[in-house]
Amino acid sequence: MKDQIKRRFSAVSVIVLNYNGKDLTAECIESVLKTNYPRYDIVLVDNCSTDDSYKYFKAKYKSNPKITVLKTDRNRQFTGGFNFGARHAEGDTIALLSNDIVVDPEWITEMIAVQETDKYLVQPKILSYDNRRIIDVAGGSYNIFGIGSAIGRGTVDTGQYDYVKQLDYTCATMIMINRLFFLKLGGYDEWFVSHYEDVDLCLRAKKHGGSCVFAWKSKLYHKGSITYKRYVTNEKVLYDIRKNRVRVIVKNYTGIEKMLRILLLCGSFAALSVYEIIFGKWSHVGISLRAITAGFRYNKSILSAL
Repeated sequence: MKDQIKRRFSAVSVIVLNYNGKDLTAECIESVLKTNYPRYDIVLVDNCSTDDSYKYFKAKYKSNPKITVLKTDRNRQFTGGFNFGARHAEGDTIALLSNDIVVDPEWITEMIAVQETDKYLVQPKILSYDNRRIIDVAGGSYNIFGIGSAIGRGTVDTGQYDYVKQLDYTCATMIMINRLFFLKLGGYDEWFVSHYEDVDLCLRAKKHGGSCVFAWKSKLYHKGSITYKRYVTNEKVLYDIRKNRVRVIVKNYTGIEKMLRILLLCGSFAALSVYEIIFGKWSHVGISLRAITAGFRYNKSILSAL
């Protein structure tokens, strides 16, 4: 009973990461400030922006005790930026919130309601900002070929996912997690930079008794990775996705299961390469080869095991 009361009134630090995105971030922060949950604060991390974001937010929120504005010493990217924020947060629980999101006032309350233990990673229902009947993310699905995908993406929300359920992983668009548990796990693996860092985090959490849960009554509205798309090329995105698919398996599995998953992963890359050759996408084949090499470099011992 004491644990239930503690979780019910847990202090939540909402961590928002900004990089040259004042307008996006300001709209996000203003929506968070309408949150109905009684115990929350905001840690706004400026990821060493090259514009005047840091000065702008320091001035804008200097009189608001709920908001702490911090600046990193360099651009720590997605994973490093959130790790920085987690280390400086004070709440029992942290909500890692992308800055291209606006939130429903009850978003924290509904996630806390399903957080039965301190080892729960909670995922809200994330809908499209432009059309709030369309699902952006209803949790993450991860298959034996090493492919992670957002459940329900692009489909009309008819209530088909309106129940609390266990997930393969919680998508990094927004994750709520106990702060000390996150730090004990080492936070995000910063090698990933972006993509599959959420799959990796959740697999590590599950090894330590964690669970990934979907809080369908909690609603957020997502504009769609605007900051990331603004500064990263499509080729870099493709490379990171394929590289990180390899690393997740090499890093998180052992023995026969690891060998089986790597064989299936390589088979999926082979099939993908055939498809891309047929359609003249030779550069994508080259990206795959570089990505696979980079992913295996993380643990060269696997090569001798095969």
